[in-house]
Amino acid sequence: MIIYLAGAIRDGRLDDIEWREKVISSLASLVTIINPLGGKHFDAKNSTWTLCGRRVTAQSLVKYDFSAVNRADIVLANLTSLSERYPSIGTLIELGAAAAQGKLIYLILDNKYAGHENAMFTHHPFLQEIAADIFESVDEAIEFLKKYVPVMSGIKPRYGEFYAG
Repeated sequence: MIIYLAGAIRDGRLDDIEWREKVISSLASLVTIINPLGGKHFDAKNSTWTLCGRRVTAQSLVKYDFSAVNRADIVLANLTSLSERYPSIGTLIELGAAAAQGKLIYLILDNKYAGHENAMFTHHPFLQEIAADIFESVDEAIEFLKKYVPVMSGIKPRYGEFYAG
């Protein structure tokens, strides 16, 4: 199985890197993980991106990320930036592409996210519709995936088997 780690990539924000590294450390023995930050580097001084040491354009970065979404079986999207009023437009577009392809989508939306002001929904209806499940933290998503991935991949196909460890 392949998991793509979608989420905000903001200059100077270590938490955008750290959550991905935590998922990689926790799940890499069970699945292949595609990290959109893998091989990328942002040179703030020159405002340029490189991919594996080669300078790239915005268009090539988008193609790189869409290719990764296409390869994934599961898209794990960290949308905690929404509670900070950062729209993470690229992540939302990736989620649209993943949903259109019928990918299994899991979302991380912290409890600080209240949706739209005066909204009738806890989460935006589109997010609720495309998500197989919504977790309040990275840790909660990791604990679920540690149990679920062996079931989905066929390693532990029997009823109740994943509870035994």
